[in-house]
Amino acid sequence: MDQDLKTRFDQHPYGALAAALGVGYVLGGGFFTPLTERIARFAVKAGVRAALLPFLTTRLSELVRPAERRETPSTTPPSPSAAPSHQDAP
Repeated sequence: MDQDLKTRFDQHPYGALAAALGVGYVLGGGFFTPLTERIARFAVKAGVRAALLPFLTTRLSELVRPAERRETPSTTPPSPSAAPSHQDAP
């Protein structure tokens, strides 16, 4: 297990530093402080925004597409088969 931890620390030095800082912060009594509350509040807001933004973007684009089809006139001429035929007249 020692070798596994050493390998992880060697491969991910910044992750190891972040983990050490986090453990030291919690063990030093920083967990139940106003700073931690602000950090947690910010993280939750950012996470909710990151999760909801793609969902809302997709739903809004689905709502806008049908409206665009109704408002945009067709730029292609009608096909000859769709044109009324004058051969039926007497």
